[in-house]
This record gives sequence, C-alpha cells and structure tokens, in this order.
Amino acid sequence: MSSKFHKYLQAVGTGPKGNRHLSQEEMCEAMGMILDETAISEQTSAFLLGWRVAGESKDELLGALKAIKERTRYTPVKDSLEIGYPLDGKTKAVPIMLLSAKMLGKLPLVIHGDRAQASKLGFNPKDFAENMKLSSNIHYFERSIFLPELAKLTDLRRALGLRTAFNSIEKLHNVGKSPYALIGMFHMPYFDLYQELYKNEYKRLVIVRGNEGSP
Repeated sequence: MSSKFHKYLQAVGTGPKGNRHLSQEEMCEAMGMILDETAISEQTSAFLLGWRVAGESKDELLGALKAIKERTRYTPVKDSLEIGYPLDGKTKAVPIMLLSAKMLGKLPLVIHGDRAQASKLGFNPKDFAENMKLSSNIHYFERSIFLPELAKLTDLRRALGLRTAFNSIEKLHNVGKSPYALIGMFHMPYFDLYQELYKNEYKRLVIVRGNEGSP
C-alpha cells in the first residue's frame, strides 16, 4: 500500500468542500502509480470512482495521457491511419472502415483492442480481430502487449462495471506512430476535449459524431 497515494485519494474523495482538481504533473504521478501497481487495487478503485464523480478536468486527462504514453511500446506503421473505436462493446454500429479496408487501397489502418468491459453484443476491436480474416492493410495491436500496465486493470474495471476516465482516453494510443487518426464522439463537448488531447499527436485528426462514440 502506498501512503504517498493518499494525497491523491483525498483530492478526489474528500467531498464537495475538500475535493480539488490535480495538476497535470500530479495526475501524471498518480496515474503512473496506478499503472505501475505502486497503488494497491483498493486505492486504484477508490480513486477511479472518486475521480469520475468529481469530474475529470482537461489538465488531469492530459496528465493521465502523459503517464500512459511514457509506458506505451510503439511499433511504427508508415503513413497509417489510426481508428479510435470504443472498447466497451456497447455500440452495435457496423465497423465500415474495417469491413471496406480492401477498397482503401494500400492505406494502412491501425486499430487496437482489449476487453476493457464485456462485449454487449456490439462491436469490440479485439473480437473483430480474433474472428474475422483481417485485410492485409489492417494492423491490429493487442493492448496486453503494447501497454500491459493498462491491460492489467481490465479485470478491476470489469468488476467495477462503471465508466471511468479511461473510457475517454483509451480509444487512441498512436501505437503505430500514425500521422492521421479518426475518432468518434457522442456528446459535442468531446469535440473540444479530443482536439485538446490529441492535436499535437497527429498531423491530421478527424473527429466525427457517431452512435455511442463510434467513428
């Protein structure tokens, strides 16, 4: 158990009068402790729930992303387009971009997958990769390989059964060092959020409004 993590728990779990938003640097450290398992699972669960209830600030999400990027194993795919699909399996939308990949010529498409939550009869990139014959221009990356620190939290997140901040920042990881990216959003405020989070990660970022955040 990390006593140092207590100050971050207090920031999100003290209550309306005592809660405060963390700085980017504080959140980077807190998320690093979560990913590296310096914080025990009980602390992680309490933090994720408290953070969600308190509401995530842009700086906090940027700090969390920084910690995640520092631990990501990258495999460059030249001139590729990363597609940020939701990983929770909620949406029943057809993954048109992947099913029509052969029609896109030699454009490399990058997707990644993990069972962040049990699939709800909808689309999950991991299920797609395991059960479909992928077109030669689709490059699938498994999160347990390129970001095992986050993949280790899968069981805990499934046990919670609730949305956490990870749902907002896990669709794009730029694991292929792609110059282009496509991501979907459901609520309009996410347009500005995704623009802020990813504007420096890609040469061109396309944000579209889709069913349950699907692109």
